[in-house]
Amino acid sequence: MAADPKVPPAYPELGKVLRDYMIGVQPSDLSRLSTGFAEIVQKVLAEAS
Repeated sequence: MAADPKVPPAYPELGKVLRDYMIGVQPSDLSRLSTGFAEIVQKVLAEAS
C-alpha cells in the first residue's frame, strides 16, 4: 500500500506501535514516537495493566 506523502512521519510510526500492540507485541521502545505520542501510549498501557 502506498503511503500518503502529506502525512507527518509521526503518524505512521504511531500506527506501527498500535499495530504491534494489537497483535500482542508489547511496545518496549517508544523512542521512535514523538514525545507527545509516547506519553499517551505509556499512560494508556499503564491504565490497561
